[in-house]
Amino acid sequence: MKFVHKQAGLVLAVLLISGCEHFHVNERLAPPTSDEEDAQLERYEYDGSDTGTMTVALSLSGGGARAAAFSYGVIKALEQIEIGPKLSLLDEVDIVSSVSGGSITAAYWAAHGRAKLFSDFPQQFLFKNVERELFFRFISPSNRFRMLGQTFERVDLMAEYVDEELFDGKEMTFEQVRQNYAKRNEFGPPFFVLSATDISTGIRFGFTQESFDQLCSNLSSYPLSRAIAASAAVPAVSSPITLQNFNGLSCHLPEPDWVKTVLDSDDQFVLPANLRRARAIRNYRDETSVSWVHLFDGGLADNLGVQGLYDVAFRTDRACTPSERQSVAAMNELLLIVVDTMPDLGHAADLEKIGPELSETMSNAFSIPMDRLSELTFATIPTRLASWINHCGGDPDNVSIRRVLVRIPFLEGQQNITKLDKLSKAATRLSLDAETVELLCAAGRDAISMAPEIQQMIAERAAGSAPDNKSSFLNSTCLPANISDDG
Repeated sequence: MKFVHKQAGLVLAVLLISGCEHFHVNERLAPPTSDEEDAQLERYEYDGSDTGTMTVALSLSGGGARAAAFSYGVIKALEQIEIGPKLSLLDEVDIVSSVSGGSITAAYWAAHGRAKLFSDFPQQFLFKNVERELFFRFISPSNRFRMLGQTFERVDLMAEYVDEELFDGKEMTFEQVRQNYAKRNEFGPPFFVLSATDISTGIRFGFTQESFDQLCSNLSSYPLSRAIAASAAVPAVSSPITLQNFNGLSCHLPEPDWVKTVLDSDDQFVLPANLRRARAIRNYRDETSVSWVHLFDGGLADNLGVQGLYDVAFRTDRACTPSERQSVAAMNELLLIVVDTMPDLGHAADLEKIGPELSETMSNAFSIPMDRLSELTFATIPTRLASWINHCGGDPDNVSIRRVLVRIPFLEGQQNITKLDKLSKAATRLSLDAETVELLCAAGRDAISMAPEIQQMIAERAAGSAPDNKSSFLNSTCLPANISDDG
């Protein structure tokens, strides 16, 4: 009997421990009591660039650690590209949209600023074996007990890891991110949009107050780590991040005008994507239809991250603000940089009679449709940006619209193909070996600096010759000055 009692006591203890665990519930948005209180809710409003004539938008695609490393290299290069006296191209970035692996780099930048991004991020994430550390957390007895309660899941381990390793062991909220930016003396901090996918509807869900408005929820108190975990939560590998819908509690916010326009329109040619998004938002506003929203990897809905820019900054389905119209009228350059980490490379299997391994075949079967959709998205960028400029009273003919697609360069030769082929097999992994991280970081630096559109822009501003077109990333390094070559 003593043995039975001890076993029963152990089970009870486990249930008590697991019962105390719970995922972070997003906070209800209480009606503001004043305009000043409402202003504390950060919503995007385009008010032009710091120079008044140039707007730069940056999207960081998905792709696990590969995307995080390649995006880091691109961002580092943007700081080194001078477009004026003491002015870099990174200084002109107004908005950053990211999904999946790209969100890890973007969120670290948002939380700590560019100086710490360049000095600490490689050591704190890129060169760490994140997968191994998460695995040991997953199999630890204490965490296994915590997951018995069904309110603490695999995705919560990822969020905890991010807080401990990237945010100094603290749960950093979106409000704290904003306060940190206010404390730092940085040039023109951009607006960050981290995106996930509503797995029920397939629409993009951004971690912005505009999206949280639709759930009658307050983003300010929500942890940034959980937004990262949602944006990078690969189905089957991770569990979803769950948000509560508070619209059943008499939310004070009206339905967006464009939703009514789309759903009540007699136009038979409404874009299916707009119709799906409008239906989802209307459902959000009925708690009897949607009580909880389950979020997975943002790359499922928009692997390039470009849709986040359209939904937040370049919308034509809502009225432009006075400051937006004023800034658009003054703007003469609009640059959209798309960082796509799908490797445009030959494969080592192409050199052999036997075809690719099963893992590579399955990876390609998943990524090929996503890549084709990304190509279509990129092709429509000039038209959509011109529509936004026209919508806000500007003249697209007076604005130099440039789109830059930054991808891993194709390198000829069997040695390079073999060396870089493993990048295509690591699309959703959270860890890469140091050599691969180095290749990706440096490839990102060179890919953006060698882009014809960037070279042309620099040449026009300098009225001189364009930069050298020679690739050097195989021999360059992404290690910060305070990290030794041996790690």
